[in-house]
Amino acid sequence: MDKVRVAIIGFGKMGVLHGALVNATGLGEVVTIVDKDEKIIKALRRLFRGRVSIVTSIDELTDVDAVFITTPIPTHYALAKSSLKLDIKGLFVEKTLTDSGAKSRELLKDAASRGIVNAVGFQKRFIPTFRYLREWVQSVDVSRIKAIRAYAYSEDFLGVNRSVGLLEPRGGVLRDLASHAIDLLFWLFGYTKAEIHNVNIEKTNDAPCGEVTVRVLISDIDTTVSTSWCKEGYRVPEVGIDIVTDDGEVIANDYEVVIKNGGNIKKVYAAELEEPVKYLLGAPEYYREVEEFLKSVVRGKGFDGATFNDAVLIDEFIDEALRVHNARTSGR
Repeated sequence: MDKVRVAIIGFGKMGVLHGALVNATGLGEVVTIVDKDEKIIKALRRLFRGRVSIVTSIDELTDVDAVFITTPIPTHYALAKSSLKLDIKGLFVEKTLTDSGAKSRELLKDAASRGIVNAVGFQKRFIPTFRYLREWVQSVDVSRIKAIRAYAYSEDFLGVNRSVGLLEPRGGVLRDLASHAIDLLFWLFGYTKAEIHNVNIEKTNDAPCGEVTVRVLISDIDTTVSTSWCKEGYRVPEVGIDIVTDDGEVIANDYEVVIKNGGNIKKVYAAELEEPVKYLLGAPEYYREVEEFLKSVVRGKGFDGATFNDAVLIDEFIDEALRVHNARTSGR
C-alpha cells in the first residue's frame, strides 16, 4: 500500500492530535472521520469540502486500512468490537483499552483471531528517559532492587477540585492517569504476578481532592503506585519511577533520569537522548507512537509499543485494585 488509509473515530482533542500525526508521518492519510456531534460534523464538512469523508456511524466506514479510536474510555469496547468486524489491518485504541479486564480480554481474542495489528495509547514507552531506564533495569541484577515507587500526578489548576473519582464515568483516576505508571512498571519489570496488598485514599494539603496509593508486589518487589488529579506542582501531567537499590537510587520521569550510586550522582536529560521528530504536536512521544503503529500496519506485525495483550493486564490490575478497595471500605 502507498499510504495507510485511516479512519479516526471521535474528533475531540485526541482525535485531532492523532489525525494530524497520521498525515504528518507521510505513512498514512486520514480518509474518514466518525463523530456524532452535529456541530463538529458541520464544521468538518465545511473545512474538508469532500476531501475527507465525514460520517456519523462506524457502520458507514468503508475502504480503510486502520482505525483510531479516540473517544472516552467507556465507549471503547463497543467501538473496538465493531471495528474488529471491518476489513482492516490495524486498530489503535487510546488508553485504557476498555473499562474492564473481561471486555479487554474479549477484544484481544477477537484481534488475535483476525490477525489485526493492535495498539493501545500508552505513549510513555516512547519517551527516551523511560527507554533509558529500561536498559538500566535489564542490565542490573533485579535482586538488588529493594523497592519501587511509581507516580502519576496532575494539578487541578482550573480549580475544578474533583473528587478522587475511582469510579467516575470516564474511568476514574486509576484508568485515566495511573494506567500510564502501571504500564511502565509492567514494561520495565515484566509481568509475573501483581499481588495487591492495599489501596489507600488520603486527602492532604498538596492533594485536596485525594491521592490514591496502591501497594503491590511486582516480581516480588515491594511497589507503590500513587496518583492524583490535584497534586500541587504538576501543572503538566507527569509520570515517574523511583527505584531503590541496595546501594543507591534511580529516579526517572518524562524529563530526566537521575542515578545515585554511593556518593556519585549522574543525570541524563531527555533532550540528550531525544532524536528530532518530523512534526511536533502534543509531545514527541505521540509522533513516535503513531509512526511505529503505521509502520507495523504496513509490515503486518511487530508493533513496538503497548498492545492489547499488555492492556488486558493493566485493566485486570485496575479491576483488582478496585475490588480490594471496595472490599476494604465495605468491611468485608
